[in-house]
Amino acid sequence: MDPEAGWVETEPPAEPWPCAPQPPNGEHVLRRSFDYPDGDGRIDQVVEATTTADEAAARLSASRDAVVSCVEEGGSDFALDQIWSVTGVGDETILIRYWAPPRQ
Repeated sequence: MDPEAGWVETEPPAEPWPCAPQPPNGEHVLRRSFDYPDGDGRIDQVVEATTTADEAAARLSASRDAVVSCVEEGGSDFALDQIWSVTGVGDETILIRYWAPPRQ
């Protein structure tokens, strides 16, 4: 993240956002979090190394499906806004933007 844009690296949360899959622990997982100083945004980034392309695609697909299902079943306090997929550039990624109640 570009610090000049206002994002500041912070500690990853102890609990994930509602509907966000819990990342596994281990050396093969990198977690980073960034806050926007005015409190208007937060990004929690999880990078998970996998052993095969098929394994990675299956994990990414399962994670995406779980988040979308949870948000759709969450009632009026949840709303799905955008899903972005990036493919064909080496690693694949998804970004899912949704609204959920705040963590307790």
